[in-house]
Amino acid sequence: MLRLEKIFTFGLLLISILSFSQTCNLTLSGSVTDEHNNEPLPFAFIVIEGINKATTSDSLGNYQIDGLCPGKVIIHCDHMGCERIIDTLYLNESTERDFHPEHHVNELGHLEIHIETKATETKQEKSLDQITIDQTQTQQPGEALSNIQGVQNQSSGTNVSKPSIHGMHSNRVLILNNEIRQEGQQWGTDHGIELDFTNSKNVQVITGANSIAYGSDAIGGVIILNPSPLRKKHGIEGSINVGGESNGQKGVTSAEVNGNFKAIPELSYRLQGSLKKGGNVNSPDYYIDNTGIEEKNYAWAVGYQANNYGLQVDYSDYNAEFGIFSGAHIGNLTDLLNAFNADKPNTPDQFSYKIQRPFQSVSHETVKVKSFLYFNDSSKLELIYGRQFNQRSEFDTHSSEDNEPDFNFNLTSHTVDLKYVFKGKWNHQYGLQGLYQTNTWNGRFFIPNFEKYGIGGYLIEEYKKGRNLIDFGLRYDFNYLSVYYFENEILLNPNHNFQNINGNIGYSYLLSDSLTFRTNIGSAWRPPSVNELYSNGLHHGSASLEYGDNQLDIEQVFNWNASLDKQMKRFDLSTQIYANYFQNYIYLAPTGETQLTIRGAFPVYEFRQIKASIIGWDFNGTYKINSQLDFDFGTSILRGNDLSNNKFLWGMPSDEYNTTLIYKPKFKKILKNTTLEVNYSYVNRQFRFNAEDDFVDPPQGYSLINLKAYTKLNFKTPITLYLNINNALNTSYRNYLNRFRYFTDEMGRNVVFGLKYNFEINEQHHHHK
Repeated sequence: MLRLEKIFTFGLLLISILSFSQTCNLTLSGSVTDEHNNEPLPFAFIVIEGINKATTSDSLGNYQIDGLCPGKVIIHCDHMGCERIIDTLYLNESTERDFHPEHHVNELGHLEIHIETKATETKQEKSLDQITIDQTQTQQPGEALSNIQGVQNQSSGTNVSKPSIHGMHSNRVLILNNEIRQEGQQWGTDHGIELDFTNSKNVQVITGANSIAYGSDAIGGVIILNPSPLRKKHGIEGSINVGGESNGQKGVTSAEVNGNFKAIPELSYRLQGSLKKGGNVNSPDYYIDNTGIEEKNYAWAVGYQANNYGLQVDYSDYNAEFGIFSGAHIGNLTDLLNAFNADKPNTPDQFSYKIQRPFQSVSHETVKVKSFLYFNDSSKLELIYGRQFNQRSEFDTHSSEDNEPDFNFNLTSHTVDLKYVFKGKWNHQYGLQGLYQTNTWNGRFFIPNFEKYGIGGYLIEEYKKGRNLIDFGLRYDFNYLSVYYFENEILLNPNHNFQNINGNIGYSYLLSDSLTFRTNIGSAWRPPSVNELYSNGLHHGSASLEYGDNQLDIEQVFNWNASLDKQMKRFDLSTQIYANYFQNYIYLAPTGETQLTIRGAFPVYEFRQIKASIIGWDFNGTYKINSQLDFDFGTSILRGNDLSNNKFLWGMPSDEYNTTLIYKPKFKKILKNTTLEVNYSYVNRQFRFNAEDDFVDPPQGYSLINLKAYTKLNFKTPITLYLNINNALNTSYRNYLNRFRYFTDEMGRNVVFGLKYNFEINEQHHHHK
């Protein structure tokens, strides 16, 4: 059966490769004008993402790009001092698209600098398009991000998920949420990303060696999530989202309002909030007990934006409570062994919204203050201060009389980011970053109290000439960790100092107008985190006993990647290869042993340090069958090895293959923007494992069919509707990257639906200079 599925997948790929011929003669044209007064903006940079077709607007603000193929295109519009505009279009015919950036008032965002239309970036960057973002509002962040090639969902049950990029997750993946480095108790797979994904309107994943500006520890990659930019013209705009899922009977609603004051046109604001509630989800054969979730989140922002300076304050508050699958907490060793080998968990088989022990309660509060100053059209100074407070309470299976958590963590983080950017023949970026962090705990001991200090400085240089671009960066970081805990009633205070230098160099070359080559080589490092050093005992969120090693050294990696992006007559193709070689790779290793405690029987894990390699290949493409029908295909293959012991590296993703048939019917007027999709994915069994180390052999490979329908009703105020059927055939399977695969199947068929209503109230106003 598995072999037939592989043949089916590769057969579709072969058919697509053997049958292309189509004329790429479509034109995209339009104008770029000031949002305030409609004056033309010359020298705006218009680029088609992935195929490197680009142009600049002329003296009247007009632009035109010829030779485009039918299908989806992602367009970037940049003008000096303005926020980048990103738009997605489906080209069936030559199309006009106008852009209206705000020229006089500078958005409080990152500054993108382009010198020549022939140059491109060296970094490997992938993003979620607006349709996918709309369709994933009900999901957890890790699930949503797994729609990007090379990103998998690492999870502990159904409620805790985080992205795994090329086999690396947790402390190796840096999350930049609204320009603030996300600081939480993100150790391991049982602590998800503590943020409201419904507030993310722009989502990017950056991989490769060029992580200098984000941090020394962005080994796996950087995930950038940003909310909507503040409105810059008088009036009010916003959206209302309502969605749901049949599996778990989950409901999600969110709303956002963006406004600008007529009396003070430099002053803008944004308000956002969301609610989520779901009950026990079910596999194809039974309910998965105690898997309910509740979220209550809100955020606001106020910004003052003058001609060459500005100030913005953002606040967000995330609050979640979610159950931990009760079948992972076993009372004795015999029952634990039986649970490992059972087809069905011995738990209540019924639906309920009630969240019982074991469960987690998490809140995350973020305050951001950002200011910027433009010295002239070529240079900018930016300062961002962030304060985060993260509180996590974990409740074990055994209830106490006062219903207090078994342990509670309070993590406070202060971050400062100072950045200077200069444009010239060479582009320069210099930055300083600082961190001060404290953690306190009460209840049962697992992680000690600690203080952490960090400081880092970096420089990035970029040079573009014609079809060539080269950049290089250098960074130094120092980290100090002071730990406090009692042992035999004696207070111990061990201290750790970690410091290192890392750097990278990248090169990009346009082999032709439709073919781009990119490569990066560099190094990165990270200090061991407090849980890797000092974990000691039951980590109930992952239902395991975990033990740290306070002698761990810094983890350092040398990495290289290269990619080719090509647009042909009927094909868009992209391929990337990467290699990471680790000195002192730190990982949580299963010992293959189980242990009985007063709180039950659990598998035992310990942190180890080895030499390791992670090498892989991502490939994806689109075959344009005709003007209405596209065929997408992709694969991710990864190999991880323990070089110290000549074994396979534990916990690496399995080989994955995806094919999608996309139909865009030619409806007119109201249903003009409609897309229908049928997706087939095959995940192979992880055959590269060490039987003596794990508790249960990896599960069998599996195939899933997913269906999607999306339409945008083109009324005066557009309404977006979507309907997805995930795991449409209700297949029973277990995911190797789920820590609870030892005890239960994954979720069965799930019907996901949603509606998004956009509104705008414009006010009559006079232009203010």
